[in-house]
Parts: sequence; structure tokens; C-alpha cells
Amino acid sequence: MGTLSDPSESIYIDPDFPETVYARLTPKMLFATRRTATDKKGKPIWYRVKGNETGGTWTRCDDPIFKNCLNRRLEEQEIAIGDEWEREQEIASVWDRFRVSQKAFEPQSSVVEGLIPENAITLLSGWRGAWKTWFALALSKAICRGSDFLGRRTEMMRVLYLNRDNPRKQFMTRLRTLDLTAGEPNFGLWNLWSETGPPPKLDTETEEDKIDEYEEIVEKCSPVMLIFDSLQRFHSGDENSTKDMAALFERFRRLTTLGATVSVLHNTGRKERERPRGAVAIEDGTDMLLSLRASGSPSSPGGVSLLLEIVRDKFGGRNGEKLLLKPSIPEGGDSEQLFTVLKSKPKTEHRDRDDLSERILAVLARHPEGISGRRIFEAVGGKTAKVYEELERLREEELVLTEPGPKRAVIYNLPREG
Repeated sequence: MGTLSDPSESIYIDPDFPETVYARLTPKMLFATRRTATDKKGKPIWYRVKGNETGGTWTRCDDPIFKNCLNRRLEEQEIAIGDEWEREQEIASVWDRFRVSQKAFEPQSSVVEGLIPENAITLLSGWRGAWKTWFALALSKAICRGSDFLGRRTEMMRVLYLNRDNPRKQFMTRLRTLDLTAGEPNFGLWNLWSETGPPPKLDTETEEDKIDEYEEIVEKCSPVMLIFDSLQRFHSGDENSTKDMAALFERFRRLTTLGATVSVLHNTGRKERERPRGAVAIEDGTDMLLSLRASGSPSSPGGVSLLLEIVRDKFGGRNGEKLLLKPSIPEGGDSEQLFTVLKSKPKTEHRDRDDLSERILAVLARHPEGISGRRIFEAVGGKTAKVYEELERLREEELVLTEPGPKRAVIYNLPREG
């Protein structure tokens, strides 16, 4: 039951009963009509409503003056009735499924800031011995505890590690090293040797391998991160087949639409160590592609170092960013000790721009009296357009000042102290 307390509210439609329209002619005259009930001419049948409540007593109104006035109100507000209303309802019943909601414009959130996007597919690729499983286990521990990973903020959630690749003794030793034991409430493990059987492959639907169980886990336990170790063990198709891999990644995508964050470990090719092995559909189906490459050896003076590179980022455009990591077996189960960040390298274009800025500022520091753009270009080198573009950026950020010079030249100099 609704109340039209404001006399200026001439037309009222109850959201719970949209087939009924209330119209007010004066503060004391309230009328109602049902859009589905019309006369032989397709005109609305009006009723006088007693009182100020929309749920009051209805009495049929046959006064032509009132009816004409009320009908004009409906036309002015473009409110459909009769057959037109029913057609609109039929259209709405279909079209409302496809209307864009405000939620669709929410910014992409991250499970690990700048590395693992939420409700998306992340592929971690690397050659054998690139510490992929160690990396994934350390990542799991950080996420299930909500602690930082590689100096980046994480979003705490459940993590289910699906292992079809690693032998029991080796894998359980790594869990004990990282202190991922039975006391970790947000960490789950589904192994090859689990009592319920191994985690099912995603492209078979036999009695033993029911992939519907993954969907049930996601629907009931979200937010949850699923880590598949490794890709080649979770399908029976041809890794070089675009059709087979596209179908496999559709399964992963289905899990993300249900609320999961999916991370998949995969090997790279022999020649292109930063690219995933197999059909291009693997890379196409991935939202975030991370490459992990190892160099050195435990016996070398510098030991082993790892290069983590963002090869593809659909959300943030961070392609080319790199982290140089120093791996070491941690003591006392501290996963933060497993990977030490030695150096962070921004994407190439940013490095180039920063290098150009430094050279320009160095030239200006040597010429406190000021110097023309042409002389700056001669000292810095490179492309003229790039130099002038960077000078303009530095000027806008007030890191460089300008003043008129002889022969309409522009003189650049650094801001003076004081």
C-alpha cells in the first residue's frame, strides 16, 4: 500500500504492482486504472479511489470529463496500457536479461596487487626448474592469510591447490617447509593420492571425473582461488590444437563467472622461454600471463635468480614489467623468505622516458643561465619529437621553467631555489 502525500505527484506507479497506475487530478481526487483492463476501444477503465491511500476503495468512474483529463495525463507521461503494455512486458521479459548493470562498471579488483586479478585467469609459465610450484605455494600461503606477497598487498580468501603433477614425497616436503599444514583454515589441497581420488580433468565427464564438482565448490565457497598444477595434467586433448585448448579455457572461464579466481601453471616452449607451450588459444584465453625464468645454479657464486615478467595484462596494460627475485629455501615456514625482490623494472617505455628525463635535467643543471630547446636536443640526442614532448611534460609538472629568448626562441631552465 502506497501513499501519495505530495499533491504535485500526479502519476504514481507502485514498483511492486507495475500493472496499476494511480493519477491525481486535485489534492483530494485520486484515480486508478489497471493497464491490463481496457474497454472495447482500448481505452483505460478508470476508478475513483476513496482516501489518500493507494489501497483504498475503488469506485467505477464514468464521467467523460474526468476520463479525458486522466487519459491525457497518461499520454503526456507516455504510459502504455492494454495491448501496448502487454507488448512492452513481453519485450522487457527478454531484454532485461541483457541490460547493463551498474555493477559491470566496477573497477577490476586484484587478489595480488598488480599480479593476480580477481575472478580472472592467470597463467604462470616457465621452463622446468623455474620454481613454479614453489612460487604457487608461497602465493597460496600469502593469499589464504592475507599477508603481502613480493611486497604487494593481497586479498585474503580461500585457496584450493589442485595437484596432478608433483609426486607425494616432494610435494609434502614443500608444504612442511612453508608451514602449510592442517592448521591453515583457508588452505585446501586436492592431490593425486587423495582418498576421494585425484582432482578431475576439465575435458572429461566420466563417472570418475565429474567436473561439476568444481562448479559446486566455487558456488559454495567463493571467494576462492583455484590453482591448477599443471595445465597438461588437467586435460586429455592435444595441447597444440586450437579447438581443444579453446574448449579447455572455456571451462576455466566458466569457473571465473561463478566467482573463482583461476591460476594455472604451465610449461614454456624450448625456444621461447617466456611464451607458453602449445596452441595460441592458451595465451588468448588468459587474462594475465606471467613468465618465470631461472638463471644460474645453486653451485654458482651468485646462486639461482628468477625473472618474473608480466607478458600480458588485459586489465592494467602492465606488459613488460619485471621483478628480479632471489629464491631461497625459507627457515621456520616464513614464505616471505622464499622470494626476495632484488629489483623492480617498469615497462620499457617508462624506463626510456625516465632515462630521457634524467638526461634533459642533467643538461639543464649544467646551464643554470638557461638553454634553448635546440641545444638541449643536440646534447641529448635521439628523436626531436620525443625530446620536445618530454620537455613539455616536465614543464607541465613544473620541473622545468620557460622564458622567451632571442629570435622567438624558448629558453628552458631549472626552477631556482628560494
